Amino acid sequence: MPSLLDIAPPEISAVEIDIRGTVLRVAGIAAIDWAVLYGRFPELRKIMLGEESSEGRDRLRFLAAQSAVIAAGTGHPGDADIERASLTVLTFDERQQLFDQVISLSLPGDVLSPLLDASLAAPAANGAGRATRVSATRSQKALSS
Repeated sequence: MPSLLDIAPPEISAVEIDIRGTVLRVAGIAAIDWAVLYGRFPELRKIMLGEESSEGRDRLRFLAAQSAVIAAGTGHPGDADIERASLTVLTFDERQQLFDQVISLSLPGDVLSPLLDASLAAPAANGAGRATRVSATRSQKALSS
């Protein structure tokens, strides 16, 4: 019997990236994992929307958020050891390469991004929430700056 995975199997949005001879599988982050990331790093939502630049933020906090995104994108959401390794083992360029790839796989083109919309946290009186379309290119530039 077919399942939802037949419609959009996880392998579709995954690539392999070679980092110093080690091939890592990098995939997009599921919405539920984005929700957890936004809970841990509330400023990440504003950066993703382009409302803030990562430059104006506490650099260590941004690096922690970036490492959490990399861990989630390499199949280890919330794994403190992988997040720490991202900060200590990877070079700046390697971290940026993985981060950019996770973002582009998670938010390909203009995508429906309801988790970015604060209005969903407090629905309108009629019960209708609204979704936001966010350009992944704009979000990626805000995160990379």
